[in-house]
Amino acid sequence: MVIRESKRLNGSVPSPAQPEAALGGFITTGAARFLAVFRVVLGCEFLWAFVDKTFGLGYATPAERAWIYGGSPTKGFLSRAAVGPLEGTFHTIAGAAWPTGCS
Repeated sequence: MVIRESKRLNGSVPSPAQPEAALGGFITTGAARFLAVFRVVLGCEFLWAFVDKTFGLGYATPAERAWIYGGSPTKGFLSRAAVGPLEGTFHTIAGAAWPTGCS
């Protein structure tokens, strides 16, 4: 195992007694905790959207349009794309089980 010595921008070497000095103090402990909590909350948001689209829990997707009952999780979003260079592509793949081609 090779261990390299880290150097600061000014060329000095941090003392081994303070290994956190090698990190340069880019982020504080409070900021790291906030980012960790934010990451978990954001993950839960996406997980909730997936579960709602899959099972049609009635929050944003009614049960009759659920993925397990034959609905398409992307058809509503992609079919409403009205502007932009990928409009035709979005309309082509809206509701398709697998994108078969682009226009």
